[in-house]
Amino acid sequence: MRTGNSVWAWGWNGTGALGINSYDNATLPTQVTGATGATSIQAGGFHSMALMIEGTVLCWGSGGTGGDVPDRDPDDLRHSSVPS
Repeated sequence: MRTGNSVWAWGWNGTGALGINSYDNATLPTQVTGATGATSIQAGGFHSMALMIEGTVLCWGSGGTGGDVPDRDPDDLRHSSVPS
């Protein structure tokens, strides 16, 4: 996280876990689209999450398929709010 509560990510992005609207890897910090206003962030192997100032949680990346290689679902590239 940077000043202004923007979220930045870099590294391997084969499942969309970087939140940059593509599956491209990022070698430099790249701003996560639509995740300005985060108070906390968490990342797993294939997904990431941000707790937003207003209390919502955004998630992106793959939930996995139960196998060794996660699928590439177009929904992986979109942020989803977790229902309360």
